[in-house]
Amino acid sequence: AVLAVGAREPREALMRVDWPLLLCFAGLCVVVAGVGRAGVAARMHDAIAPWLGESAARQATVFSLFSAVASQVVSNVPFVILAGEWVPRMADPDLLWLATALSSTLAGNLTVVGSVANLIVLGLAGPRAQIGFWGFLRHGAVVTAVTLAAGLGLLLAERAVGMI
Repeated sequence: AVLAVGAREPREALMRVDWPLLLCFAGLCVVVAGVGRAGVAARMHDAIAPWLGESAARQATVFSLFSAVASQVVSNVPFVILAGEWVPRMADPDLLWLATALSSTLAGNLTVVGSVANLIVLGLAGPRAQIGFWGFLRHGAVVTAVTLAAGLGLLLAERAVGMI
């Protein structure tokens, strides 16, 4: 629709698309869908299930930590696609959806690969910003730990007083 009503030639807009990045993100989603269909996602859930416990607060805490780590493997958006099968089976799905949104979003700050947005920014910065994986992690670990702890604490406090 934007191309149709735009004042410029569609070719101009299409030339500005970062096709390799778009392909990378699409590929991640395809891989994650394959992981789900192959049963790997179910086995991942089975592996973490004993640690989740029965209480919603424990599930939110443990699953948030798991989300932060798992988001580093497949990036945060594809991870949420996988989590979509698990969250409805939790003790309090509303709380767990909020915790998943919080933790997977903040997980993007942990490493360069934690969020496709990081790849976009570093790709656009090019040689002007020489930020390596370990340098990013050094700062990202602090930011992620502090914001995830504060956010999860606030989320659980809101649940305790009946706001969720």
